[in-house]
Amino acid sequence: MFVVAVGLRLWGINFGLPALYRPDEDVTVGRAMGILHGVLNPHFADWPHLYFYVAAAWLAPFRLLGLVSDPASGYLGVRVLDALLGSLTVLLVFEFGRRAYGWLAGFFGATALAVAFLHVRDSHFGTLDIPLSLACVAAMYIAYRTLQARGLRPLLINGITLGVAASLKYNGALVFAGIAAAQTLRARAELIRWQRLLLRLALIGVLGIVTLALTSPFLVLDPGMTQHGIGYIFQHLGRATAPAIGWVRLGVALWFGIDPVLVLLAVIGVAYAAWRRQPADWIILTFLLVYFLLIGAGRSVFLRYADPMIPLLLLLGGRALAALVHDLGKTWIANDILNKSGALSEDERRTMQRHPVIGARILIGCDVHPFYVETVLYHHEAWNGRGYPTGLHGEEIPLSARILSLADVYDVLTSQRPYKAALSEAVARERLLHGSATSFDPTVVRAFLHLLDTRPNFTLPQRVCPLPERVAQFSPVLVDSMTSL
Repeated sequence: MFVVAVGLRLWGINFGLPALYRPDEDVTVGRAMGILHGVLNPHFADWPHLYFYVAAAWLAPFRLLGLVSDPASGYLGVRVLDALLGSLTVLLVFEFGRRAYGWLAGFFGATALAVAFLHVRDSHFGTLDIPLSLACVAAMYIAYRTLQARGLRPLLINGITLGVAASLKYNGALVFAGIAAAQTLRARAELIRWQRLLLRLALIGVLGIVTLALTSPFLVLDPGMTQHGIGYIFQHLGRATAPAIGWVRLGVALWFGIDPVLVLLAVIGVAYAAWRRQPADWIILTFLLVYFLLIGAGRSVFLRYADPMIPLLLLLGGRALAALVHDLGKTWIANDILNKSGALSEDERRTMQRHPVIGARILIGCDVHPFYVETVLYHHEAWNGRGYPTGLHGEEIPLSARILSLADVYDVLTSQRPYKAALSEAVARERLLHGSATSFDPTVVRAFLHLLDTRPNFTLPQRVCPLPERVAQFSPVLVDSMTSL
């Protein structure tokens, strides 16, 4: 996935050079080259200055080696930096998805981003939109990871990420919306008063402003330049440069920029997140809504303004797809039960135990092969016969369901959920061994642990396998189980 992302973003990276470059590239590269020659004040405030300094620091060692000696090589160097930052965004989407929704959601979201056209295209140029996209994803990820942290440290970290995003481009300050959503969730969990919540948000805002001032110091040292630059931004957004509505323009950018299929997947992901309303959903949706409404309100909106939305939209789309693939039946279980942090009541437990039956019935309605229906229906059966929904025992449970049961539990143990923190691999192994011969087939447990020992971080290649002849039709046992549940 990462190799594909890097390859696509580096392919044709020297487009147009040395004669042609993209608008705005001349500003980024020109200021970075000026800093390399000792001109620390960019004398420009239409954007903040952090990326000028980052690009200059990136070019400095190549200049010492003689690889950056003219404008064309400077453009190429900054383009490579953008391509690497775009590829790093793919990795961060995977990590965010893995932590918030499970590794499959992260994988689907990162894979979609790796090939998303607009993100790939803009990673080819030395502009600020791709670094800003990375900063926005990082800010949402940090806001999510610090939800349960205590003390001043999480506030400090969130304030710094806010300042860094704003110091890349002024609209990066909109990540404050997602940070505020995270802090609101934290305040509700701690049952604190709204005055204390506002104090926390004010502290994060002050830290963000301080970080912006430290990373773009000439915005403070040259206030006249800053006033002129910010005034130009509002003038630019307020002046129509094309007969289009900003919100429509952003929608068009997404439709043609990441492929209609991925756009539809993202829309489904947004709807699914609005339904599920898990902590990460609140954070991501709040940022996306505020960004879309405020940036779309401008009358001069370029397609690349959609870049910061793309990674998070595709993450939500990957999460929705993973929900269908991972445990289809749970998509029909109420949020209050799935997200409950305490113990389930007896009625809630019975409702939860219906999800394998719901998933199997959905698959039957979609004319899916009985082999997969059987696997889904019985994947919560236990080796000792105390599982559900039918209480099968030992080898009465289909082998495919025994394997899926173990893999499902391992994924739950090592993933963060609303009701638990992620466990380490060592602790998860102990839990599997403890459940051997009671919850799990001992042979499957030994094989799984051997696979972890010999091939850490393994993935299974997708391939078409012949299905067992014995389930060419629905077996009588399966039919009886489905009709009696």
